[in-house]
Amino acid sequence: MNYFNQFRKRSNVTSLQYLKPGGSFSIKKWFSNSAETGWLFITANPSQRATLCPLISAWISIAIKALMCRNPNHDNKNMWFILDELPALQKVSSLPVALAESRKYGGCFVAGLQNIHQLEAIYGFAECASMLDLFNSKFIFRVSDQVTAYKSALTLGEQEIIETQENLSYGSNTMRDGVNMNNVERKRILVMPSEIMNLPDLTCYVKLAGNFPITKLTMQLQNLNTAFVCEYKLLKKLKLLEY
Repeated sequence: MNYFNQFRKRSNVTSLQYLKPGGSFSIKKWFSNSAETGWLFITANPSQRATLCPLISAWISIAIKALMCRNPNHDNKNMWFILDELPALQKVSSLPVALAESRKYGGCFVAGLQNIHQLEAIYGFAECASMLDLFNSKFIFRVSDQVTAYKSALTLGEQEIIETQENLSYGSNTMRDGVNMNNVERKRILVMPSEIMNLPDLTCYVKLAGNFPITKLTMQLQNLNTAFVCEYKLLKKLKLLEY
């Protein structure tokens, strides 16, 4: 067990060697500065993502804790956390609490995932379910996993339908034959899992917070800026450290 803990600590510390020496930027100060505007991007090249994952997770944790240190008042400007591919991060212990309590501090969270099993493997079944429930608005695109599709369908809710059932009765005399019509109410899933699994590209089901109907939405691709380009010297250093 001690060997495993040492190996895990060593793996987490390895990411620190990618940091540049010096610099005065502070995530905590950036949050506390009410005049600060703009975006703070925390990203990594896919080839280095596994190595940098502990560092990125730590930065996000620092940002969340800085958010929760603000005074809980209505003057706080909204701070948006956009967490794409949430299961790609290590467990961020402060995230479940932030999802539940950060609204009064101006916290707003958007997270994306492709497979619910990946998130359950990190946070556990119960905590994963609790976290997903705290996202009031949901955009559900096509998924290939049946369990994820089924749970997504349950999230969209149910509908009540009335079915008419016809019962025939026969008597010894043709005059005694009869037909009874009964209306039966029952519930069914509003959107079937198979419908979610077969959605076209850029098409999703939308569930918004409040008394709004479930909507099927098709999006259009916008003109995008050039992707993030890593500094050449840093990229060369990353490659040397990997070998």
